[in-house]
Amino acid sequence: MIKKQHKFSERWKLAFLEEWQDEYNFKTFALQLLCLKYECSQSVAWIWKRKFLAGESLQNKSPIPHTFPSKTPQSKIDIIANIKKEHPEYSPMQIFTECADDFNLDLHYQTVVKYDRLLDLPKLDPINTNTKPYTNPIMLGTKWQMDVKFVPHECFVGYLLDVHTIYSKKKLYQYTIMDMSTNKVFRYAYNEHSAERTVDFIQKAISYFGYLPKKIQTDNGFEFTNPNKKRQDKGTVHQVDQLLKKLGIEHKLIPPVKPQHNGKVERVHGLDQSRFYNFRKFNDLEDLNNQLMEYNEKHNKTRTRVLRNRKGRMVYFSPNQKEQELLDLLTEQNLSNTGKITITYAVRKGTTAKHTYIEKNVKLRAVRWYDADEIYKLLSA
Repeated sequence: MIKKQHKFSERWKLAFLEEWQDEYNFKTFALQLLCLKYECSQSVAWIWKRKFLAGESLQNKSPIPHTFPSKTPQSKIDIIANIKKEHPEYSPMQIFTECADDFNLDLHYQTVVKYDRLLDLPKLDPINTNTKPYTNPIMLGTKWQMDVKFVPHECFVGYLLDVHTIYSKKKLYQYTIMDMSTNKVFRYAYNEHSAERTVDFIQKAISYFGYLPKKIQTDNGFEFTNPNKKRQDKGTVHQVDQLLKKLGIEHKLIPPVKPQHNGKVERVHGLDQSRFYNFRKFNDLEDLNNQLMEYNEKHNKTRTRVLRNRKGRMVYFSPNQKEQELLDLLTEQNLSNTGKITITYAVRKGTTAKHTYIEKNVKLRAVRWYDADEIYKLLSA
């Protein structure tokens, strides 16, 4: 007697039927012996034989049901959609009440909540995303990402609101830079985005982080580089490139119209909008920068689960804690004879593959720390 049934493959079924046909010519007396050998029941063997002789496929059918009896009918979903269209300010409870009182619909409240959220989602065209695995920098200052964001005028009050009303083109701009190894972020606002403001912001960022990066990655905006090739051919060097060359920092430009390459700092701008600008008001530029400095410290002390520790495991680290861990690694490197540290990091091949952890001896880049006086002399040289 077969105690356990399992799903048989097409290859398994064919092997069973060919042996039954070649050696026993489909005789009934051999069926029990073959069923014990192939661990199947006699009832399914007769079904396989009927399909085999009729020339039908022996592949297993999909277990997904063709119909869903408990699925909400489309007519009820259309009623919820029409109520949302006529009254976009309605809450799910108000929609549920109107469905029950006016349309006599027998719906559960959670069903209304579900479709209320689904109908709010915008229908976006599929985009071609890059499926290549991304390798995050390991050590401090390997790469910084920098970008500029418009400060929404809805946050203006007092003097700023008056200036914005009189001069409709008057705007404020938030410069943002991030160390990709620690996710530590520095933000500062200006009343314009130009080469002079970018140079000033880079100097403030170096003072804030306390070390020089190896590479700074930006887009192709005029505040970062010369977009006009004719000016480049004439030998006109952008002020940002002049500063970075003097400091020995590589300036990497992302491909045009590809903001995904600056995805980390772009994501930070989205979080700034939802966590900062939606709840703050500013009287003037100085008030904005004071609140940004407070927000910088709060952000860099907040733990997230996107950073990995030295063993390659996801941990609840803040950017400041990750920075301290890398500083400990630098201390070990200076004390060791080989100058190499064994670091475990995660590698993923493909979009659906799991992470595999690899141990590798990595020679860490030396990071030079500067105090305020040294940075002033370095930038003014």
